Amino acid sequence: MKTFLIIDIYNLYYRALHAINSKDSLELQEGLMLHTLIYMIKKACDKFNPSHLVVCSDGHKSWRKKYYSAYKMNRIERLQDRTPAEAMREERLKSIFENEFLPFIKEKTNISFLECNEAEADDLIARFIKLHNNDLNIILSTDNDFIQLLSDNVIIYNSMEDRIVSNKCMISSINNVPIKFSIKDGKISVSRTDCLFKKGETNLVPMENWVQYALFSKCIRGDKSDNIFSAYPGIREKSTKNTVGMLDAFADMATKGYNWQTFMNSTWETPFGEKKIVKECYEFNKRIIDLNEIPDDIKNNIDKSIKESLKINGINQVGFNLAKFLNRWKLEKLLESIQNFSSYFSKTY
Repeated sequence: MKTFLIIDIYNLYYRALHAINSKDSLELQEGLMLHTLIYMIKKACDKFNPSHLVVCSDGHKSWRKKYYSAYKMNRIERLQDRTPAEAMREERLKSIFENEFLPFIKEKTNISFLECNEAEADDLIARFIKLHNNDLNIILSTDNDFIQLLSDNVIIYNSMEDRIVSNKCMISSINNVPIKFSIKDGKISVSRTDCLFKKGETNLVPMENWVQYALFSKCIRGDKSDNIFSAYPGIREKSTKNTVGMLDAFADMATKGYNWQTFMNSTWETPFGEKKIVKECYEFNKRIIDLNEIPDDIKNNIDKSIKESLKINGINQVGFNLAKFLNRWKLEKLLESIQNFSSYFSKTY
């Protein structure tokens, strides 16, 4: 059985971007951004000793745009709100990331670099795992969208918060202590006041089938970051006297009984007086959010792209290439420990 470290590279980039001080010189920001990217990969490698690294990148467009034209349109609006100085800084850093770092990973290392024109990194990661379901797959990302992929052979490593999430528990990877968490709007939520389990406590997850509930609740709540609206605005988790809540509907999902039917056949009105049926809105959201809903033609293209991109026959002198890149960008701290992690960049599929 192999161990794959699957890197959601744009997620890692945006985390690195927000970790640096915008008041520093642009040259220093460039170095810190690259240092953070490589350090986070090194940190995960040191922890899990993977057999091979896999970087997944977003394609130039997403198949979801054809299905839902407003998909992620809110992100464009946020970009337009930047000041000229902020825009210049972010565009410069993104240029370094896309035109220097990504080509280095793709061309000068033995890391498998996966991309497909109409697919997002989430799609590539989901399909890679499907094609390697007998191996251990570790997703390096802070994105809650990957919760739905958790299984006995899939875990998520959040390197920014040093947390490991599996389908059985969440633990602090610093001291291996379980962390309490709940599911809120399809996302993991950790209490700041009571995050550690008491000694001897055995209830390590919020509920049975919590992974499936996370996906269900996200499809109901929508995803503001992707401009996906709620399928049932204002619905509560727990049932009231007159309304079936999300928890009771979910508990009835397998049998499609009374609570499920009542919940799904409920209606609501938009501010413009348009009548909506929860079932139709839920199925619309599910098609966008559920990574099992990738259209067959896109799925086939992704699988083909993955197989063609795996670094089976590697290149030589990866360690030299890495040292050259680190030296060029004056990443001295990483250069000092290059012998401890360059081998990870050299391992072929």
